[in-house]
Amino acid sequence: MCYKATAIQIKNNKKIDIVAWYAPNIPVSFGPKEYYGLPGLVLEAQNNFRYFRATKLILNPNNKILIKKPTKGIRITQKEFNRISKSAFNKIK
Repeated sequence: MCYKATAIQIKNNKKIDIVAWYAPNIPVSFGPKEYYGLPGLVLEAQNNFRYFRATKLILNPNNKILIKKPTKGIRITQKEFNRISKSAFNKIK
């Protein structure tokens, strides 16, 4: 069972309507992007123009999940990441 949570965010004088669907039966306060902090796992979140949706959920997997630390790439700051992301988004707009 999922519950709906809504919010309105004002960013750069623009109103952003946010809708999130979360499952309190999965007591993990986690979700995509900045959509977390609800009393359950966020399975879907949307703002005015973007959707984030869980497509597969495996509870208690049989095999241990191993996450390897990346060995390639370069480190950048959050500010640099935001600049690069904004530039890329503006190119596809």
